[in-house]
Amino acid sequence: LVYDIKELAPGPGGSTPEIMIVAPPPMQDDVKEWKSIFAGAPEKSRLLALEFEVLADSLELHFFDAGSVVSCSEADGFHIDAEAHRLLGTALARAVDAIGWSRST
Repeated sequence: LVYDIKELAPGPGGSTPEIMIVAPPPMQDDVKEWKSIFAGAPEKSRLLALEFEVLADSLELHFFDAGSVVSCSEADGFHIDAEAHRLLGTALARAVDAIGWSRST
């Protein structure tokens, strides 16, 4: 997908789109009734942020680690709750503003 976006025609003023990879927060160790489906996933999920950051760096993309702001809910161990969505949205908006993307009005 990143390569497809990078090949898009330039936008207004000849600008090319900025791309940000967002790593999800790591899963909780207790994924409740989903243990058989997600065997080994909590451990692997803790490695995603570093892998995504290395990828973003190698492709000259922006990177944001959602796990630096929110945690997965203990309700099921792999989704974020409403408050975490609010916090993540606020943090992502700040990260996007820091890049200098303009918001549509």
